[in-house]
Amino acid sequence: MIKYHIQLRNNLQKISFKRKLNFAIQICERIYPEYLKFYELNDFGNPELLEKGIDVCRKYEKSKFSEKEINDLILKIKSVTPDTEDYGELIGFLALNAAASVSEMLKFVLNSNDKHIFDIANFMFDSVDFQVSDRYPNLNDKEIKWQLQQTDN
Repeated sequence: MIKYHIQLRNNLQKISFKRKLNFAIQICERIYPEYLKFYELNDFGNPELLEKGIDVCRKYEKSKFSEKEINDLILKIKSVTPDTEDYGELIGFLALNAAASVSEMLKFVLNSNDKHIFDIANFMFDSVDFQVSDRYPNLNDKEIKWQLQQTDN
């Protein structure tokens, strides 16, 4: 994991704002369906707010949005982000990561800080990790490490 973090930080330093934003948009689009599933199962949240956040970022370069509009959207998304104490099952964690990713992407648009892109990538990494762990609960660290080594070759 440390190697991944170092490589991610190094790669983020080398790419433009636009490529970072596109990377974030792609991640948010990929994990958004988990939020939608969560919403349908729990009748909590607001998928339209996440869609709006993604759309704002897609259109950001062509249509400038005010800082107030973006901050208001971040607050609204926060209000519909599931709390893992209330929704501790896998789908709750995935929905939390989806909502947090969109919020971080909007923050990136405001201040261009790579930390937000780094966090989004980690939310995606964690989401995949949660799903693999849920699907294959008996894998131990040694088996996981062996599998990762096989993919490196």
